[in-house]
Amino acid sequence: MVTGFGGPPGIADCYVESLIATFTKGKARGGNPEYNRYANQVAGLNRKMKQEQNQEIRGKLLHQKKETQRHMLEVPSNNQYDQEYRRLKYCRYADDFVLGAICSKSEAEEIYRNRETFLKDNLKLNTSKAKSGLKHHTEIIRFLGYDSTVRNSEKIVKGTVLGQPLKKRSLKAQITLYAPEAKLKSFADTHKYGNWETMEAIPNSFLSQTSDAEITRHYSAEMRGVARYYVLAENFSKG
Repeated sequence: MVTGFGGPPGIADCYVESLIATFTKGKARGGNPEYNRYANQVAGLNRKMKQEQNQEIRGKLLHQKKETQRHMLEVPSNNQYDQEYRRLKYCRYADDFVLGAICSKSEAEEIYRNRETFLKDNLKLNTSKAKSGLKHHTEIIRFLGYDSTVRNSEKIVKGTVLGQPLKKRSLKAQITLYAPEAKLKSFADTHKYGNWETMEAIPNSFLSQTSDAEITRHYSAEMRGVARYYVLAENFSKG
């Protein structure tokens, strides 16, 4: 779960640092028993294949190995609900910040309530309903003009671990930033670039009286700013 809120720096930073210190638990997530069972089966099949001389039997073992690997890739390698593992991450810019928590929903709700109490009692501030809330990691979070979400990919890549061939998912639970379409549309409207939906340009009477070089410098200056701001966005830098 993720919770975000705003407030003055300094005091809020100290509060969150103490919150992180008491909340953090465990060195790493525990393994997923189901995934480990598949992994052990694959390791056992690899040993049998090395010792087996009969090609027909080796073929059957290989088929069994591929089926086991397929099931193995359908489950997470770690226990996603490990009660002995908790993490809390914090990011702030000016009076806006966001908290990312690895925990249960009830624990995230408790963090949210404690945050509200801290703002009201210590800083004499009320919560901004428009900027605060709880969201699951599968939902989009708007922070500092970016949309952030957790991205997964079902693409499988091949690798080697301890000399043994291995297949694994190429991308799992990676936080990814996007430039919101509404922000880009607003930029295009403000600078009178054209209609965002139809992609039709709007004539600029001012620039029509200038040279090609001046027109290029004008648009480059405007676009450079938004391009630099959204340089971290997955959909902007590659768009």
